[in-house]
Amino acid sequence: MRIAYPTVLFDSNLTDGRDMVRSFLTLAIGNTQGMEDVEFGKIYDFYLPPSFLRLQDSPSVNTMWRILDKGASNGGLAAGAMKPKLGMQPKPFRAASYALWQGGTYTTADLQGNQAPSRTSEGIPEVAKAMRSCAQGTDVAKRLSGGNRADEPNEMEARGKYVLSQFGPFSGNCVSLVAGYAAGGSAQHTFPKQFVHYHRAGQASTSSPQTQRGYSAFVHTKISQVLSSTSIHVDTMSSGKTQSESHGKSI
Repeated sequence: MRIAYPTVLFDSNLTDGRDMVRSFLTLAIGNTQGMEDVEFGKIYDFYLPPSFLRLQDSPSVNTMWRILDKGASNGGLAAGAMKPKLGMQPKPFRAASYALWQGGTYTTADLQGNQAPSRTSEGIPEVAKAMRSCAQGTDVAKRLSGGNRADEPNEMEARGKYVLSQFGPFSGNCVSLVAGYAAGGSAQHTFPKQFVHYHRAGQASTSSPQTQRGYSAFVHTKISQVLSSTSIHVDTMSSGKTQSESHGKSI
């Protein structure tokens, strides 16, 4: 079944006239036409006309990872995620980062936020020390994907600025990680020189085989590109309890 919307009715910014992806998400993904008439309404692909895409931003930095001296083609990266994913205290946080960087270049700390056991003001300086030590010891550039997601833009901006201030000359090695139900390019607009790593919102509720709504991992990659993401997290391994459908491996 195909569903169509006139893009001229999509919302646009007062400030610069750019179209909002939020309108597409609300209409095509959220309030799908004929919801009561369709038993299975998951979105597996979508098309936006060039006139709409021209009113979207493109990433301010490319995806070629030149800061890590990677080539412009065939440039995959293996990233290590710290466990436990949240609440890690500052010293273990530093030790885990150091250990991962000894054998790799890209570490993600997606859920390490400002929790009671590990305040951002205590954990981030420790991780910055670990990056400096690893970069000097291995003579290889390192990257950190640190979360600056928040409920409102001011908090997102404050988190991003704090992380960059702590890493100093290594700030270019930090990636803005936006996860959850985000529907806009706040991080990309606020920090145009940083990579934006965009996570799939609500893995199980959005693209699990159990849901009859939402969208596939393939659709998520396309939405993320429209949102100007430079790095996209889709979970296509199709294993575990919150992963995508088997055909996601085709990505």
